[in-house]
Amino acid sequence: MSAVTTADVGVGAGLTYVFGGNGLALGIKAFSSDDEDEAAASLGLDYVFSSRSWRPNIGATYLFDSSYVDVTAGYNYGTRAWDLGLGAGYADTDDDSSPSFTPDPD
Repeated sequence: MSAVTTADVGVGAGLTYVFGGNGLALGIKAFSSDDEDEAAASLGLDYVFSSRSWRPNIGATYLFDSSYVDVTAGYNYGTRAWDLGLGAGYADTDDDSSPSFTPDPD
């Protein structure tokens, strides 16, 4: 019998500092995993306050216990340019330290 490992998709929300004179953005994220203390890929959508525009983005994330930090590349529709951002915020993570197989005590 073989064991199959699956990762659940995680979600989060937080603030991103967007470089290039854009400043702060507020956004939502979807992560390729919801396991804490692991790296994951992210897809997000930010609202950039200075340009009053949307910024879809893709990035690399590290998930902690109910939080995340990430680096993203995004396209700012207000400035019509690609930019980089650093973000942090809340993430719905799962502590995956419990064993996935529990032997029968009998």
